[in-house]
Order: sequence, then C-alpha cells, then structure tokens
Amino acid sequence: MKADNRLILTGVVAREPEFRQTPAGRTIARFPFDHVYTGDAEQGPGDIRFRIWVRVTAQELMPLLRSLKPPQALTLMGHLYTTGYRAHDKRFEVHARRLHLETEQTD
Repeated sequence: MKADNRLILTGVVAREPEFRQTPAGRTIARFPFDHVYTGDAEQGPGDIRFRIWVRVTAQELMPLLRSLKPPQALTLMGHLYTTGYRAHDKRFEVHARRLHLETEQTD
C-alpha cells in the first residue's frame, strides 16, 4: 500500500512570514500557524489548539505570503515532513503547496 501524506489545515497565521534565499537564489518562507479544533460529543467538549511551523518553497506563492498579516485566516494544503538532521532534533513542519485566504477571521 502506498503511503499518502496529504494535509489540509485551517487556522490563522500566528506571525508574519520569514523569508530567506537559498544559494541558488530561490526564496523560502516560514511562518507559525495556529489551528483550533473544537471537540464534539464523542471527543469531549473544549478546544484542541496547536501551533505548527509552515514552510513554503513555491515561488508563485511568495507575493501572497508577503501580504500576510496575523491573524489572517488561512487554509493550507501540503504534507508533513521532519526537520533537523540529528535524531534528537527532529520535529514536524508542514510543507505547504497551496494556500487559500479565508474571508472570515477565526478566533
């Protein structure tokens, strides 16, 4: 069975994106993203909140990223990957392939 690593999250931009250039001249952007899931009767009441870092390398998304201001509501589509090269330094981030601005702000 082929593994599928697709992710769609809704939430808000927690901080303005940071930009850097690779030696090859490509722009890479990163920003923290806050997601809130509201529990239901099965999982219990209350909100589950988490923050995850998002990395974007798609050059066509850079103009949109430069205009983002917290707390902009956003839906992102991409996949999970691990950062760090040492076993004890690994953490998950989202590599976003597509971004969609939401018209309503979330809490």
